[in-house]
Amino acid sequence: MPPKTSRKPKPAKAKASGRRELVLLDTGPIVGLYNENDDWHDRCEEFFGQEIRYDYLLTHAVLCEVIFHIQKDRHANAASEAVISFLKLIEDDKLRLHDDDDSYVSRIKHLRSKYMDKKLDIADLSLVLAAEDHQIQKIVTIDRKDFGFLTFRKSGKGNKRSGFTIILPEV
Repeated sequence: MPPKTSRKPKPAKAKASGRRELVLLDTGPIVGLYNENDDWHDRCEEFFGQEIRYDYLLTHAVLCEVIFHIQKDRHANAASEAVISFLKLIEDDKLRLHDDDDSYVSRIKHLRSKYMDKKLDIADLSLVLAAEDHQIQKIVTIDRKDFGFLTFRKSGKGNKRSGFTIILPEV
């Protein structure tokens, strides 16, 4: 039985308040945007350069993974500038950061056990938790393989689960 979360789901229907639809944002598209040598760079640059269609939610695990990848192939100054640029997007509220709660570790552990036969990282599992907490089905990712089979628990009675709707940064 999955651990209970102490939070009430926060539906992603932010349009009524003038905000765009809230979607999850995975590591790959951000890294693709910042790394000019990435195979996805042009598509990510085009995707994020278009009119802003969504509000993006990422997790602390995605934040750490992005920073690792942004700075791994750069010299110190260039790495620092890129990381600062990325963090400024969060500071300026262009990217929103999911707040973890006290149940985070036990919920991650439960998902890790559930998907033991899969090679999933904590960032992917943390996005499943964010999907459950905010009832968000859409995710911007280049990771079709993992998010093609991952599901999240829908709010309400029972153990209904839903798959993700993948938004690829294609033009």
